[in-house]
Amino acid sequence: MRPYIALVKREFLEHRGAFLIAPAVITMIVIAVFASAIILGHSDIQAEFTTMDSKATLFTAFYGIAIVLWTIYLMIALFFYYADSFSADRKNNGLLFWKSMPQSDLKILGSKVLAGGTIFPMAIGVWMLIAGVMAYLFSIWIAGFVPGVSTADPISFVSTYIQMSISAAVLVLLALLWYAPFFAWVALLSTVFKRWSIPLAFVVPGLMVLAERIFRFSADNFESHIGNFITYRLENMFANEDLLEEVATQESFNAASFIIAMLNQFNWTHMFIGLVITAGFVYAASEYRRRLIEA
Repeated sequence: MRPYIALVKREFLEHRGAFLIAPAVITMIVIAVFASAIILGHSDIQAEFTTMDSKATLFTAFYGIAIVLWTIYLMIALFFYYADSFSADRKNNGLLFWKSMPQSDLKILGSKVLAGGTIFPMAIGVWMLIAGVMAYLFSIWIAGFVPGVSTADPISFVSTYIQMSISAAVLVLLALLWYAPFFAWVALLSTVFKRWSIPLAFVVPGLMVLAERIFRFSADNFESHIGNFITYRLENMFANEDLLEEVATQESFNAASFIIAMLNQFNWTHMFIGLVITAGFVYAASEYRRRLIEA
């Protein structure tokens, strides 16, 4: 177990720039922007928030936006992480060292998947929590000079903050499971093609869709199965996003209602299909490393 933990720690140390340093820089920039808005004036801000028609308080709205943005950042960062990590140890002959350990290629790649599914999301989760506190402080400032706009009182803030943070954790977990096939796909390509995995991750599916069209040229009402799968995974994580938005923007946020709504709207069958595909991609990558890459 200790060598496996060491593998996971190694992933964090080698990629802490994307999940620790870059988020810190982004957070500092946001703080600087907010501070500038406070110092330079607030006439435009007042006009903007006077027209706000959401039932949610300012804090709930700000924190919800921050959660969504950080989740998007996490998904993008993980895509680039997997596009590099499965072949990163070939850049400096590190593959020789890791192959000398009593760990199979499948376990080594599994540690990279584990890091991408645990350590890195938790690191971004810390920045989400920081963003929540920043959102509350900024909402207090906005509510102080915009008539008719309110934010949560300290007691309500703590309750809502905890509930939204728990909901965010569930949302991130579902997103990781849902987009896992894309991560595994670019990771498999990186094992074979290294840095070219990112463009190929888009080009190869396009060529596969074209091949479907060629081989089914005479078919009426042609629909690409591969294209439909990719489109569905990109656009339909939840069956009814409007319902989720309605639950999330209520004046009093309730984590239980929001989580239940997410779980009910989540396509579990499609998710399990994606996980099977993910496992197949990771296994294929490990077999390629074991059989075709000389240590």
